[in-house]
Amino acid sequence: ALAAVLAGDPAVLLLDEPTSMLDPVAAARVGRVLAARATGEVGTTTVLVEQRTAGVPWLPGRTAVLSAAGRLVADGATADVLPGDVPLPVRSRRAPGDVVVRLTDAGFRQGGREVVAVRGLSLREGEVTALVGCNGSGKSSLLLGVAGLLGGRGRRAAPAVALVVQRPEHQLLARTALAEVAVGLGRRVPARDEAALAGLGAVGLADLAEADPFRMSGGEQRRLAIAATAVLGRRVLLLDEPTAGLDSRRTADVAGLVAAAAAQGRAVVLATHDLRLARALADQVVVLAGGRVVAQAGPALLEDRGVLTAAGLDAATERVA
Repeated sequence: ALAAVLAGDPAVLLLDEPTSMLDPVAAARVGRVLAARATGEVGTTTVLVEQRTAGVPWLPGRTAVLSAAGRLVADGATADVLPGDVPLPVRSRRAPGDVVVRLTDAGFRQGGREVVAVRGLSLREGEVTALVGCNGSGKSSLLLGVAGLLGGRGRRAAPAVALVVQRPEHQLLARTALAEVAVGLGRRVPARDEAALAGLGAVGLADLAEADPFRMSGGEQRRLAIAATAVLGRRVLLLDEPTAGLDSRRTADVAGLVAAAAAQGRAVVLATHDLRLARALADQVVVLAGGRVVAQAGPALLEDRGVLTAAGLDAATERVA
């Protein structure tokens, strides 16, 4: 989409979160292109909408800040205006419990071909597993395979799971946010609305309980889908890019929800491009490239530059000065 717009050589370029679903290398490449357009001889006027600014490869020199009510509350030099990043919660790690999901010599198919394969993967109670890799590496397909939504080969042993897909608007059902969270709870759950409202509160959506899910922003829809899935209490929680399009405060909310789910003994799997999130939460890291697992170990794996480079995740050479 960006290439198609740039082909027209526009004088003004408007971008709505252009890197929110991109891996670090792809995001850095986009940043390099934008910086070149903005600072070149002609100098394209660029307006960039961004939620998360920590680690973004390029930002304009001027920043305007909008309040939740859509009012301009600050406007000035980026270095002076941008708020500090909200720290992620520190998760108290413990020894994982029993294995609740096991894949053995498994491969999963989409569109008539095998798109991802794993020799062995175990998910344990109380354990957070991060799936990392560049765009198209097989993270989402592996989540769908764990959930039992893709056919293939090998052995899969797993209970019923709870899944938030990459595009959460595809799984919304109700006409209010409160009803959306209550759907999975069933009519027999005592104090169903109270439990649903607590679920909304965990992701900062309590004030939007009566809002129409289909009129919410993308970030709000993502948080709503996470809340509606988390309240089910399933032993396995699968989240595909759970912080895409979220600001640092809401990212911290989601991280807190994941930490709480693990503390309750649930196995949580995150497919994410956010390596900061993975470093804060993961007990197990699975690195994917080309539909294959290229490395699998503890969180120290995220500090291995060789592995990150091989998986296309090391953006150091792509950064814009």
